[in-house]
Amino acid sequence: QFREIALNHVASDCEKALDLGTGAGLLLPDLIKRVSKVIAVDSSKTMLNMAKNVVDDGLNHCDFRLGDLSHLPVADREVDCVIACMVLHHISTPQNCLREAYRVLKKDGTLVIVDLFRHQDDSLREKMADLWFGFLPDEIANWLKYEKFSIEHSQVLGNPDEFRSLQFKARREG
Repeated sequence: QFREIALNHVASDCEKALDLGTGAGLLLPDLIKRVSKVIAVDSSKTMLNMAKNVVDDGLNHCDFRLGDLSHLPVADREVDCVIACMVLHHISTPQNCLREAYRVLKKDGTLVIVDLFRHQDDSLREKMADLWFGFLPDEIANWLKYEKFSIEHSQVLGNPDEFRSLQFKARREG
């Protein structure tokens, strides 16, 4: 469900996308069907190897790069779209990751964020290596505005009595 939400915000004219914190690469098979080239970045060699196995028939469309999401191994203005799908709550400084997303996006490039809405389930810290209990919409919106993104869409999805998610679509205008 989270991956579908993220993919729905990838523009049809996107040629090169960056999957932030690609993890096991679950977004990659559908993403490489939509764009010509994907850069998949993760801080774990093990996860990158898992991701490569998910797209073995599409490896020529995917560039796997080991790196920190706060210091992306991606050139300035290299990509049309950055996708952060269920990754920000795993990062100690999400705002630094958003600053890097801005740097690597081309003019008018799109940032898509899908993440957890603030919750109180402490068990996820150990089970899923979560550093944050999700986010409030204003937190992410303020970070995006500070990094000079223009927010085009934001929404909270799900029922209040279950895990909810946030989605944002923002644009780099400069």
